[in-house]
Amino acid sequence: MSNIAVPTKESIATEFFIKRFIFVNHPVLLIGLAGCGKTALAKGCLRTIVKEMPENFNYQLINFSYYTDSSYLQIQL
Repeated sequence: MSNIAVPTKESIATEFFIKRFIFVNHPVLLIGLAGCGKTALAKGCLRTIVKEMPENFNYQLINFSYYTDSSYLQIQL
């Protein structure tokens, strides 16, 4: 169930802009309240970009929390 998303006008437009920013090497920051779909939207965008151009793009998912520090992040990379 976590891989199923119902696209809305807003999510399609946001995904369009995210992809365009990524394709021109511009960073993207999603801001919103907890539960509004930032993670799902980001995962979906990255998944489709890697499917479209696997030779140019790759990503790694790292979960952050209050306890995440620099040493933990370096181990994950």
